[in-house]
Amino acid sequence: MMKKSTRYFNLAERLMIVDAGDEIVVRRDNWKYTAMIDDLAAGELPIKPAEDEFLFDVDNDPAETINLSAEQPEIMAQLKGFYQQWAKANSSSDGPNKAIEQNRTKLDL
Repeated sequence: MMKKSTRYFNLAERLMIVDAGDEIVVRRDNWKYTAMIDDLAAGELPIKPAEDEFLFDVDNDPAETINLSAEQPEIMAQLKGFYQQWAKANSSSDGPNKAIEQNRTKLDL
């Protein structure tokens, strides 16, 4: 069964998180983190090998051709952390969408 995509947007904090089941995207300001994932447990990032993680500066590289993950490990860690906070806070036995409706979590930015 295909997982439904879950999204979190906070315009005031300039943060977007998308969990599409097999891929996650975290966007803040000019940074975009993407990762291909296997099974997703709340608050965890079971990432496949490092070549499946990407960090782009979309202002300077709108075509997303230059992976900056090795050059910007602090930003990678920050964006992963946002996802982990969000996933943990919004996990529910009723599914993530139900948890989001019940608990609009403000992330620790």
